[in-house]
Amino acid sequence: MKKFIALSLTFIICMIPFSSFAENSLQISNWIVDSNLKENGNLQISEDITFNFKDEFNGVYRFINYDKIQDVANLKVYGIVDGEEIEFNFDENAENGDTNVYNYEESENGLNIKIFSPSNDEQKTFRLKYDFVNAAVVHKDTGELYYKFIGNENETDVDHFSATILLPQFDKNRIRIFGHGPLNGNINFTDDNKIRLEVDDVSSNTFVEARVLYPPEYVPFSNIAGNNTLDGILQEEKEFAEEIAEKESRKQNVNKVLNSVSAIFLVIGLAVIGFVLKKFKRDPEIYNNMASLYPKDLSPAELNLFMNSAINSRGMLATIFDLSRRGYLTIDVIENPAAKKRYRKEDYLFIDTGKRDSELLSHESFLLDWFINEIGDGNQVSTNDIDKYRSKRSNIYSKKYNSWMTLVKKELDNKGYNDPISSKFGFILLLLSFVFLIIGIVSVVYKALYGIGSILIGVFFLVYGFILISRKSDEGYIQHGLWKDFKKEVESLGKIDIGIPKDKNMINAMALGVNMEDLDNYRVNVDDDYYPMYWGLWYFTRGKKGGSTFEDNFNASFYGDTGSSTGTSTNFGGGGGFSGGGGGGSGGGGAGGF
Repeated sequence: MKKFIALSLTFIICMIPFSSFAENSLQISNWIVDSNLKENGNLQISEDITFNFKDEFNGVYRFINYDKIQDVANLKVYGIVDGEEIEFNFDENAENGDTNVYNYEESENGLNIKIFSPSNDEQKTFRLKYDFVNAAVVHKDTGELYYKFIGNENETDVDHFSATILLPQFDKNRIRIFGHGPLNGNINFTDDNKIRLEVDDVSSNTFVEARVLYPPEYVPFSNIAGNNTLDGILQEEKEFAEEIAEKESRKQNVNKVLNSVSAIFLVIGLAVIGFVLKKFKRDPEIYNNMASLYPKDLSPAELNLFMNSAINSRGMLATIFDLSRRGYLTIDVIENPAAKKRYRKEDYLFIDTGKRDSELLSHESFLLDWFINEIGDGNQVSTNDIDKYRSKRSNIYSKKYNSWMTLVKKELDNKGYNDPISSKFGFILLLLSFVFLIIGIVSVVYKALYGIGSILIGVFFLVYGFILISRKSDEGYIQHGLWKDFKKEVESLGKIDIGIPKDKNMINAMALGVNMEDLDNYRVNVDDDYYPMYWGLWYFTRGKKGGSTFEDNFNASFYGDTGSSTGTSTNFGGGGGFSGGGGGGSGGGGAGGF
């Protein structure tokens, strides 16, 4: 149950759309661009890109998209150390591990520049200088620079991006500027007659571009002519802005609705939490109704299931020993020369004494019939017989084992140790948890912060729902605590008198998962004349690793080859802002590491 809860919580956490739970191994802290539009329409670029390396890299790359670009010229690459440029050399044969060199591969899509500079857990700044040939377009009545500084192809998050554009001439009243990309970005005129774009927290696969309109005479020698008009471009930008405003309005309306819904769910959720916590709070007075300070006797299999919520190998083993203690079986050892496994040099034999009486529980009677009559010859069965049966008839074996566990659970349920009412409420809470989680996650996606409350309540419902499903009744809660105390007493070698024979106490401790070393110490610590001859002779024979040779043999026969136990083993298997339009500018690309 605990593992299931943990897996469920992991799944829920993975669904929550927080930006990141782990630091990226490569981050761009600053991407600073200085650009200068020349009279011939070329755009001179100088960009400083600062990378934060949190892992080992051979270097970085810069991809320049050729979309609407005629050519890239005059490429130079530098490293910036203490503010000084260190020029890197071009080496078309550069390999990983080389340093202070670069090369590039050109394709129809663009230019991929690889800068070789091995880095690990450090920060480095690289400067690239290049010209975009014919970046400017001269339309019928306006010049246009429509340039994408970062393209959708960029795979690395950028903490801060800034770019300046210097025009050949500057008349603020005749220039129009527009920025496209994240809505937290801004584009403005500067005091030194430049245009500046700035935006923080640019996620990967997000573009940043500028669109600048100016008089055609600013670029008298431009070779690229367009057929658009100033009014046409302004209308296009107006439509971009209106579209964004409309989207933001819809988003705000959705945000308000989701905040209202989440607030209502928050109130309902808190009321439900208060109700279930009050309803299922344990009454301290339950201890006043205890008939005894000692735990009630259970069969070893029932006890194993009661304390672990599942039956493990110790439950079966303790049941066999208890049947031997009560005279239904005797245990003997025989040589098994055909065995190949080293711990199977001796084969254990379970012999039916023929005793049957009303004290035999249904699951115990089922186990005797299964072992003796179906696996054995009607009188006895060996661990080797069990191993062969399991190997050759695995499907039937599994069905029989599940049937036995079902009988154990049924007889334990009849004792009233589980709370059926809380179980029903638990399933209701599980259903509510998914409703609250869905509402909360959708709300957070739309930045309706009340959704966080719905998520937290949903997680509470999920966890508490599983707790209620497995919640014990008041009687079961008391008995569970008494058996936990019993186990602690055994492990601390306390003198235990709970009205149960000491040999049965030993078997109970085994069913509770007390390791062999503590069991042996407890056996020695009880009455000097006590020794469980009918089964202890076999169980307390130790193997090379200090564990029980009998337990190793039994587990290997019943569950398959599990290796050897140790003295501390217990059981097997227990375990002016931007607009969001645009995207039509030339250039683009991105940067990253390799």
